Amino acid sequence: MINCPHCNKPSTSRWEKYCSSTSDPFICRRCNQPSSIPGFVESASALLYFFAVFVALNVFAFTVMEYRSSGEANGPTVGAILIALLVFSVAVEVAKAYLVPLKALSDSYVDGRKTTAKKATVFVIILVLAAAFLGKCGF
Repeated sequence: MINCPHCNKPSTSRWEKYCSSTSDPFICRRCNQPSSIPGFVESASALLYFFAVFVALNVFAFTVMEYRSSGEANGPTVGAILIALLVFSVAVEVAKAYLVPLKALSDSYVDGRKTTAKKATVFVIILVLAAAFLGKCGF
């Protein structure tokens, strides 16, 4: 069990900690206060994933270009690249579950994050609908 940052008593499992976010926090069973993995950790892990996929695509592209020019591929196979990405993602997620401490959140902060998340969701839905409409119109 992991200690709650508010009451400092064991109240959550690693899985509940891992699944918590700033817009959907873990609520302590003992003190009824919200806590989650810090938002900057989520942003940093998303940036790491983007960088890893970018590097993997570049490695794959250079392997394909070498194969087209010389007729033999000396780089990693697609399977090796995918396995490396899988191992990388598992390592990042395990690090988040075991190494990152829970952050105590206030109720007003959680409400603000939920409002922001709802606005972002509405914006994405409008953007997708606009793109579909413009696609139907020939743009």
